[in-house]
Amino acid sequence: SIFLTVLLFVFIHKLQLLYKATNDGCIDNADLVITISKNIILAIISILSTFILSMVLMITGIFNLSTPIEVAYTFYFIDIVTNAFCIMLTYSYYDDIYFKIFGKLVIKMQN
Repeated sequence: SIFLTVLLFVFIHKLQLLYKATNDGCIDNADLVITISKNIILAIISILSTFILSMVLMITGIFNLSTPIEVAYTFYFIDIVTNAFCIMLTYSYYDDIYFKIFGKLVIKMQN
């Protein structure tokens, strides 16, 4: 879980550096800002789902909780589907779906 947190912050930091490097004031970077915010939102969701899965597995292991295998597989399945959905939404083909789901959040991030 510490690795996932570090990975998230490194990813966001690299995107900030990219934005600062291309933001010289002469070029309208609206598309770049949208792309950066899109990638940040999807990365946070993807990493958060994996983080929750790892925390649930660690808690069940620490406290010796006997979790039915169906519950564990359900968590694995949710994590895999969430990650696949986030990867799918990074493609421009799915921009309509992305903006239907996260449009209000993107507008708030840009203001």
